[in-house]
Amino acid sequence: NLVLGYLDADAFLAGRMKLSRTAAEAAIDRLATDLGLSRLETAHGVFRVANANMLRAIRVVSVERGLDPRLFALLAFGGAGPVHATALANELDMPQVIIPANPGNFSALGLLVADLSRDAVQTQLTPLAAEARDSIQSAYDRLAAQLVAEFVAEGYDATGLTLHRSADARYVGQAYEVNVTVPDGQLSAEDLAAPADSFHAAHAERYGHNAPGERVELVNFRLTVSVPTPKPTFRRDDGAGDGAHPRADTRRRGDGATDGERGSQETPGAIGVRDAWFEATGDPMPTPVYDRVQFSAGVTLVGPAIVEEPGSTTVLQPGQSAVVDGIGNLIIQIRAGAS
Repeated sequence: NLVLGYLDADAFLAGRMKLSRTAAEAAIDRLATDLGLSRLETAHGVFRVANANMLRAIRVVSVERGLDPRLFALLAFGGAGPVHATALANELDMPQVIIPANPGNFSALGLLVADLSRDAVQTQLTPLAAEARDSIQSAYDRLAAQLVAEFVAEGYDATGLTLHRSADARYVGQAYEVNVTVPDGQLSAEDLAAPADSFHAAHAERYGHNAPGERVELVNFRLTVSVPTPKPTFRRDDGAGDGAHPRADTRRRGDGATDGERGSQETPGAIGVRDAWFEATGDPMPTPVYDRVQFSAGVTLVGPAIVEEPGSTTVLQPGQSAVVDGIGNLIIQIRAGAS
């Protein structure tokens, strides 16, 4: 990323960590010599190999679950995610990339606001049938007693806990399972019809076929017990600046609209220009660099462009466009007409 021009050696982590372009180029040059390629061709090859690993992970949570990634936006976060996201989305023909405000801290924020939870699992081959209702109920009761006791021992009120049941199910004789939700509370024979129906439907969606007349068995009983935690409310930007740190949406104009609702805002000037290499052009090209902290709601960009902030860098490929929404997200359109 440094050799390709996506990162600034002097601006990494807002300048608190210096990168060595010389060392990066030397490492790429050694590989380039072995491959008989140029420095930039080799750097881009490394970039594509890294992308291939990420593409595989995206397909696991989309295509392998019967979902078409072309129908979804790609949410990119972390320090490096926004560097690679637009190339990944382009490869998968995904229409849009969303870069949240402060993407480098996005996972940490999730840890802070996620519900506290504990999971337990018990393996017990059990028919998914009315005659096994008592056995199924007992398995979940044992798991619940264990997890609730752990929370109570830590000082939590048992009445404030939420429970979620699921089970790994399969047709008798299979060696792989599909996870399905199981109703909470005291189970009736009728309650067991729901996970059975869900299993048949999920099996058809994932594998292209099912066999409703075949016997189904439960392999693993799973229970998650959670304590809800307070969730933050993200204040909307008023369009007056610093869209990466949204503020309260309180400033109203005479027409009743906030700045952030009045359409596009003037894009702040670039803080610099540097050569960056893009596959679409095949050569380094002068690319404007922007400071995301200066963005407000409604700001628009057209690629190629590089957007820097203290914890991350976002790369817009040539022909892509972006707009800042009311809570500081950078919404990138991968292809014309995408929405």
